This record gives sequence, structure tokens and C-alpha cells, in this order.
Amino acid sequence: MTNYYLTKEKDNVESVFAVNGFGFAGRGQNTGIAFVSLKDWSQRPGEENKVEAITARAMGYFSQIKDAMVFAFNLPAIVELGYRDRL
Repeated sequence: MTNYYLTKEKDNVESVFAVNGFGFAGRGQNTGIAFVSLKDWSQRPGEENKVEAITARAMGYFSQIKDAMVFAFNLPAIVELGYRDRL
């Protein structure tokens, strides 16, 4: 995952923090989680550089890995509010 984001999305990604052995479903040597920090909006103009487009491209790439289940998603800014278009 780290390699994908730092090479294929290098113009959009600031950094990647990956943890092996831990995930939302629990702990184990076959699990992992990564957090991707994107560059500032001013450095990634255009629809193709928004978080939704980056996530969609990542899901397309990761879905080709036959022996793994990898999911890319964007957490809401305020988790308790969930995903909303407006308040």
C-alpha cells in the first residue's frame, strides 16, 4: 500500500503511516492498516485530485490483488456526524 501511494499518487500524497499486525477487524500477522496524508488542497487542484478520485483509483488498483482484501476509504472529518452533504 505504501509503495502504491508514494509512487502512483506521489503528486497527491504527503505521507503514509502503515501498521502491520493490526486492523479494524483485530490483530494478526495477516492484517494491517495504513493512514494516508494528502497534500494541501492548493497543491492538488482538479476533480481528479480530490480524495474521492484518489480513493477510487486506489480501490481499482488494490482490487487486482487476488490473495488480499484491501479497502481504501475516507473517514468523515467529524466521525460522529458521519457522511453528510450538509448540516
